[in-house]
Amino acid sequence: MKKWFLYPIAALLALLAIAYLVGMTRDPELRTEVSMEIARPPEVLFPLIADPTQIQKYYPEIGKIEILQQNPLRFRLTSKEATATMEITTAVAPSHVVSKTLDQPFGVSGVWDTTITPTPTGSRVQHITTLQFRNPLMRTMALFFDAKAEEHQILEKIKRYAEAH
Repeated sequence: MKKWFLYPIAALLALLAIAYLVGMTRDPELRTEVSMEIARPPEVLFPLIADPTQIQKYYPEIGKIEILQQNPLRFRLTSKEATATMEITTAVAPSHVVSKTLDQPFGVSGVWDTTITPTPTGSRVQHITTLQFRNPLMRTMALFFDAKAEEHQILEKIKRYAEAH
């Protein structure tokens, strides 16, 4: 019997072992910071960011939002890609919101810290994201993930929606 079919399996296992070893050398924390000027006052922006039922207005990729608990506010977001259970840990209207993941799909968790500061033309929204990659394979995959661009895209969606309404 020919054993040629073992070569692709061995190559795949070697690739996974290399990815795991690379992940073990990477920092498990990824922190990004983005900010954007939005031509709306903090009082308009705060509910869009702090109230999970508002997310679909500017982020339609979220298919379902389910409120699980009111105090502290816990909710589940469902999209085509994933489901995440979140908690608002800080909500100081109209200037500061902190949320975090409660579950850790694939060994990844996160904290999103948003500050809304009034400016002469509206508000400056600063968004600091801290992701923790407990799974070494996910740390390797994070090399190919542009977290800053993702977070900037979210702020851009908030800006487009808020300035149009």
